[in-house]
Amino acid sequence: MAITVRDIRSKQFTSQRNGYNKDEVDDFLDEIAAQLGTLIRENLALAGHVKKLEEELGESRKTAEEAK
Repeated sequence: MAITVRDIRSKQFTSQRNGYNKDEVDDFLDEIAAQLGTLIRENLALAGHVKKLEEELGESRKTAEEAK
């Protein structure tokens, strides 16, 4: 199940005598960390793809200008 921004903002942990349930908090943070890691890797891959496409576009424009 993917975590949404709403899930994060509305997450309620059960309180215990000495605070929140440590295991619940740890599990929730582990899930967020895993999804964030995935998003970071996807972002880096997309940024690399954009850079490659921008380079190709620049080369195409240069070729088109030279052909005029």
